[in-house]
Amino acid sequence: MITGYRAEELFKNALIKMGCKVIEATRDENMFGHFDFVVNGQKIEVKSEKAINRGEQSSPIFWIEALNVRGDIGWLYGKSDKIAFLHRKEFWIVITENIRRYIELNIPRFDKPNKYKKYKGWYRRYGRMDSVTYIYPKDILPLVAQKIKIVSN
Repeated sequence: MITGYRAEELFKNALIKMGCKVIEATRDENMFGHFDFVVNGQKIEVKSEKAINRGEQSSPIFWIEALNVRGDIGWLYGKSDKIAFLHRKEFWIVITENIRRYIELNIPRFDKPNKYKKYKGWYRRYGRMDSVTYIYPKDILPLVAQKIKIVSN
């Protein structure tokens, strides 16, 4: 699975090849505003698929972060206009407000996480102040506004 910084680089390269002007977020914008790029005036956060447990081979999922490890707002409530979810060989672009609304309707009460990972259930990692949940790509698919193929270098 492609994760983290590599996913961001793939997204940036795909947009540049499409002729978009891509501005990288500053460190503070990334950490506190929860977006990676500004593209045509839109703030975009990039997320990649992960396994439920680190290093494990399982069905790909997307972790959703309502609160970060410090207990501050997570990327779901950041300043991004759109989220680019990397699924296999393409990015699925979702309007942030739409994923926010989906999560709030389907997985309420992020302020009451438990200590066990559960599909569509809020979870807090041991020794952290976060509140995260996971969903499957099929959950996001109806929210996708645009798809962008990964471009080979």
